[in-house]
This record gives sequence, C-alpha cells and structure tokens, in this order.
Amino acid sequence: MKIFLTGATGFVGSHFLKRLLSDGHELVCHIRSDRGIKTIEALGGGYWLGSLGDDVALQELLKNCDAVIHCAAYLKFWGPEKEFEDANISITKHLLEAAKIAQVERFIFISAASVAMNERKALIDIDESQPYCSSLEFPYSRTKAIAEQLVLSAHSTQLKTIALRPPFIWGAGDAVDKQIGKAANQGQFAWFDGGQYPYATCHVDNLSHAVSLALKAELDGSACFIADEGHLPFKEFMTQRLRVGGYKVPKLSLPTSIAYKIAGLIEAIWKSLNLKSDPPLVREMVRLMGYGFSISTSKAQKVLGYEPASSINESLKQIEKKS
Repeated sequence: MKIFLTGATGFVGSHFLKRLLSDGHELVCHIRSDRGIKTIEALGGGYWLGSLGDDVALQELLKNCDAVIHCAAYLKFWGPEKEFEDANISITKHLLEAAKIAQVERFIFISAASVAMNERKALIDIDESQPYCSSLEFPYSRTKAIAEQLVLSAHSTQLKTIALRPPFIWGAGDAVDKQIGKAANQGQFAWFDGGQYPYATCHVDNLSHAVSLALKAELDGSACFIADEGHLPFKEFMTQRLRVGGYKVPKLSLPTSIAYKIAGLIEAIWKSLNLKSDPPLVREMVRLMGYGFSISTSKAQKVLGYEPASSINESLKQIEKKS
C-alpha cells in the first residue's frame, strides 16, 4: 500500500514510518524543510517537500496514494488561537478535501484522548460516547476535537475514515525526555493531589500497532481509544518513567484546584505582558495530568482487533537499556 504520512519527523510519526516500512508499505512523508530529507531517506521512505495548504499540488500527490495517515499537529498548550486552528483544523480540512478528490481509500487521523476531556473532574473507564471538549481554556484538545469530527463526518463508501485516540504517548524520546524530565531535574515539576489516581497511557509502539491494524480493518467512520493494557496510578507510572530515564523524582505535591488557579493567573500575566515564551504552567496541562483518567479500548478491539503489542513493564525496560 502507498501511504502519505504527515508528521513523519516527529516522535510519533517517526515510529509510524519505521513500523509501516517494516510491514512492507511504501511511504511518502510530508516534510517542511530540507532538514528532514536525510532522516526520511535513511529509513527508506520517500518525501514530499510541499505545502499542505496547496490544494492542487496535494491533490496531484494523493492520486497515487491508497491511504493518508494524518499525524502532524500543533502539539502545544499555549499560543495564539489562530495557530491551533490553522494547524489542527484547517490543515485537516485541506487533507480531507484533497483525499476525496484524489479518491484515496483510507484516512487515519491521529486524534487524542483529551478530546473527551471537558469538565475538570476524573473520567474513569470512559468510552467514545463521552462528549467532545469545547472549552476555550483547552486550545489543543478543543481544536483536535473539531478536527476529529471533520474526519469522521467525511467517512463514505469511497473514503473510509477512523480517528485513533491515544492518551499520554510515551517511549524513548517522548515528552518526559524533552520536557518533563528536565523540569523534574530543576525542581520545576510537582505531583497534583499526590498523583494517586488512575492514569491511562499509550506506548508509541502500541499506537503504531493500532495504525498498522487500521490499514487492514473494515473502517466505519468512528473513533477508537488506543491505550496500554491496564493502567498505573499517575505517580507510580511517572516515577518509573523518570527513573528509567535517569531523571529526579519530585517530592512536592500541589492541590489540583490550587494548581489550576495558579495556571490561570500565570496565563493572564503572560497575555497582559504579551510574553513570547511559553508559561511554566497552563490550565490545559493541569487538566491533562491532574485528574484521574482511564479509558475502555473495547471499541478498538471490535473495530481493529486491537490488543497492546507491548506491556508497560517491557517498554520501561527497553528505555532503561537505552538510557
């Protein structure tokens, strides 16, 4: 199968590229600069150095593709609203329209479990019927939710679509290695309410496995949560992840309600002063990490035949060997 992949040079997309090439697929990867060419070619993939907003060029490219895997996103929790809307919503619209015109058969959208997070409360063992996030306080989750709805509504007999919803995606090179671990080492990371609440996670290999399955399954235009088998309390999981990465484990804990208020105050200061840097704490981050969250993968089992490819313990050991 010939596949067009966005976000191929990122943490998640690069794992997709490796997995799909090993499955025998042909990959054409969207890159935004020359810097990504060597990385893609070294792995055996092809590349397209074009604009996802160039409808004509995109339609021409997709004429030769069987599937689109849309992994690219504006994965931040702070910034101008327009940047979230342009990257997460507008680009998805362009890709869907081009895929329809080019008669692409499958469109796999990498959504996020947080599209189901709206109210500030624990969500335990939820399924895909949970209402979509619509809060302006959570720009990433809200715009991903809108994009997901566009993808699912585009499902037809000609273009079959699916949205995969992973919670916290982890593995070597993840957000712990890029941000959280460094913050922990500097004493800038703390638990929320002690961290003793359920917390769903998804190792990047398990998400890659789900994508591989989605290329063969009978898609029905629905969303599916994808997660690791079982779950650990947030503090237990993050403590193990920090330790295998060689990072310090924080001792400080803040009440989640207080942390949320502090984050709101920090955001207000950043806006009033028009500061360009990212705030040290924002409300969406508190919402994502400060409340119990567990999900059912029954839908993924039914639609995709999904079962996790690797366990949490096995994946932690792999990171420890690399560290």
